[in-house]
Amino acid sequence: MRNKGGIIPSQHPAPGRSGRSGVTRGAVRAVLLTIAVLLGACTALRFTYSQGTTLTYWWFDSYADFNAEQKPRVQAAIERWFTWHRRTQLPDYTALLERASHEVLAVATPRQACDWWDTLMLRRDAAVMQMAPTLAEIAPSLSPEQLQHIDRKFERNTEKWRDEHLQPDLGKREREAVKRAVDQAEKLYGRLDRAQRELLAEAVRSSPADPEKTLAQREARHRDSLKTLQALTQPGLDRPQAERLTRAWLTRLFTPTDDAARHHQEKSQAHWCAASATLHNRTDAAQRRHAAEALQGWKDDLAGFILPLAGP
Repeated sequence: MRNKGGIIPSQHPAPGRSGRSGVTRGAVRAVLLTIAVLLGACTALRFTYSQGTTLTYWWFDSYADFNAEQKPRVQAAIERWFTWHRRTQLPDYTALLERASHEVLAVATPRQACDWWDTLMLRRDAAVMQMAPTLAEIAPSLSPEQLQHIDRKFERNTEKWRDEHLQPDLGKREREAVKRAVDQAEKLYGRLDRAQRELLAEAVRSSPADPEKTLAQREARHRDSLKTLQALTQPGLDRPQAERLTRAWLTRLFTPTDDAARHHQEKSQAHWCAASATLHNRTDAAQRRHAAEALQGWKDDLAGFILPLAGP
């Protein structure tokens, strides 16, 4: 789920984020909803990572419908990615989770919540970019029929997202958004009480996020992705050119190039940073202990998959 390099030192600004404060020494006190969103429930994490190569292949194959020649190349590339991830990223993740399991017991501010979010996004970005050489190698082999398969998959995903986030009944739309927010929070804190649920409901009602705009952004990414994949299949494209195209495409997936879309994203993030900090500060000691135990559980699950830096 992304910030994947090393733990951002508390006394230094986050790399690549000029003009923004990093995690100040001892200041970050809670991971809040962000780690819960990216890692999911502890019980699912061990299974998901243990089956990671198979699940990742199935995910890619659901888009591209690989042929017999492509399949072993894709599987080998996924194996290489997981080896890299287990050696270079998991030690960082477990250190982050260990620190978070202690800091989650104290209070938080919106700035601290956003700093944690930036920290996690840097790790997400590094993990995704590590796939760029593989995508640049495989994409040129895609057939027109496979590109059509990918296009249809994008359309099905968009339709599913529309059904889940843009219900014509505005009351149902709000209830579903509140349910998603509560579910994410309860992955970290355990059961929320009525006042905490109402706090999240109010955060949903007052959120600047606009699902219509989000849908438009998804559809733009769909078109951009298909256009990039089509460009990668053109004859005469050498490997360095393919990698540059791929890296630029992956960057655009997470960073809107349109000023209005970027402003919308930043406003939504700031709103949820504040809401997350407020919710955290309304939790009781038992809920914070639940969060600390959850974070420790995720850490322990991931630690079992770490590979030494030297070795096959």
